[in-house]
Amino acid sequence: MIHTFDTEVAELFHDANIATIFQNLCYWILHNKTNDKNQKLIEINGSLVNRYFTYNSIQAFVQQFPYYSKKQIETYLNKLRDRGLIVKGNFNDKGFDRTSWYCLVDEQYWIDKYLGVSKKPSTPLPTDETPQKDDTEDSFNHYSNSETPDCFTESIDTASLTCENETTSVENLQSFHFPKRGNAFPQNGKSISPNGEMHFSKTGNPFPQTGKPIPDINSYPKPNNKQNTASAIRTTLQNLDPTLILDSEFYPAAADFLNRFRVGEEYLIWFYNYLKSSKRINNFSGYFFTVFFREVYIQRYQAQLLTSKKALDEKKDLLKEYLCPVCGNHEQITQATRSCSECDSPIDPAVDDIPRLKALYRMDDETKELYISARSQALRSGGNVSDKLRDLDRHFGLVG
Repeated sequence: MIHTFDTEVAELFHDANIATIFQNLCYWILHNKTNDKNQKLIEINGSLVNRYFTYNSIQAFVQQFPYYSKKQIETYLNKLRDRGLIVKGNFNDKGFDRTSWYCLVDEQYWIDKYLGVSKKPSTPLPTDETPQKDDTEDSFNHYSNSETPDCFTESIDTASLTCENETTSVENLQSFHFPKRGNAFPQNGKSISPNGEMHFSKTGNPFPQTGKPIPDINSYPKPNNKQNTASAIRTTLQNLDPTLILDSEFYPAAADFLNRFRVGEEYLIWFYNYLKSSKRINNFSGYFFTVFFREVYIQRYQAQLLTSKKALDEKKDLLKEYLCPVCGNHEQITQATRSCSECDSPIDPAVDDIPRLKALYRMDDETKELYISARSQALRSGGNVSDKLRDLDRHFGLVG
């Protein structure tokens, strides 16, 4: 593989490496212009202009130029941008696609230069010092603008070309036509054809390139048809039996959803509505569900995400169902509620004890009423209430 460069660019930067990268950008930009593709509107020097772009990732450059590191290529591209030779843009369809787009600032100058037209750049190249004119340039350019034969502008015959009754090979013609491409061709005029497919148009080959050029790579050529998290949850819920959750230690939508914090409020709303509409669900199981999911689940899931003071205040205002163990009053309370609205007894902090609540849910109605009555008496008796409640829970098998 042979990579070439423009000596004018190499002299500008005193670096052939930068010129090599620039040469490849020019090839694909002029190729796209010839085929009228990838034209975009961009602001250059305060004006909106149409430019032809080529797009590639840094990784694509590394694959094409294995003798450069990723850091080197990034440095070369940045120097080209700082000198005002190229402009970087982003015209990717997907927001997460970071493929870079590049265009030439003075596009017309490079088109004229590589098509063999003698024309000064519309914007002078930003050089540190004015280089002297190369005397060899005129010796290679035998044709002026008015004398350029048709074989320079029409489609190129890959076998041979005839100019003024003289047959010249394509390789010799290309060497004749581009005099200042440093190390581009041997002195005998022969060149190495590109390894990849070459596209010719009515304007001829705008920029002969040796070696294999970097192709335009679209990192995301296909649309993203994968389900998002909400759609995946809906599909999972359609095949889920909620009774598995109520009658066993099974966590909702599998433990991996909870552990990875990927289940949203959509699951809560669906499962809560299922409990409300199911005939086998009574108030106590609804109370169990609300405490478990609205408190424990939110603490595990939203606490990882909600960090602002406003979000924490909203979290405190979430309603939960509460069954008073003293008077049996069933109501909705918030975390700020301190006492029962009927008997004014303090809110029992044990309502957040999940193992105890699950055991309480499995009690039959008679045992449940007996437990509530005994707990009410223990709360009113005074003394060491915590020890009495612990003994009561152990007696009814609510704790180990």
